[in-house]
Amino acid sequence: MPRLARDYCVYVRSAGWLSDEQAELARKAANVADMGAHAGVSETAMMMHLVPELVRTDQQDPKKSYSLGRLDSVKAHGIRTGFDWYADFPAHFAGDFTGATPEVGKMLFDMSVDNLAEAIKTIKNDDVSPQLAAEYAGYGKNPDGTPEYY
Repeated sequence: MPRLARDYCVYVRSAGWLSDEQAELARKAANVADMGAHAGVSETAMMMHLVPELVRTDQQDPKKSYSLGRLDSVKAHGIRTGFDWYADFPAHFAGDFTGATPEVGKMLFDMSVDNLAEAIKTIKNDDVSPQLAAEYAGYGKNPDGTPEYY
């Protein structure tokens, strides 16, 4: 294997990633069309399963969970600001928690753990990324030497 300019590769993945099939199973279990985002069905259900004493749905009004779209005219042009989240969600949550249960949370947790274990196995078996990293690092030293793949 080629020598890397560094001895590691960086991989990025959401800990709560679900396949399309898993997400559909979760939506059916929660009887919702949308699992929501921050403090929506997924996160609330997971917390109900893991640390139910921290869940305070009585202090959250689901009507305040929808985007106000106050910067939509700016974002429509691909422009972002430091206020995007607040402009959309001034109550600091994005998703109706209705449908969240500890049982749905356990389902989501178990799927997430299985998926994370599978991701770790995949990364451990990946020999292409280190090769690509070494190849890329080599072309940084000689940009005119980039191969033609087409």
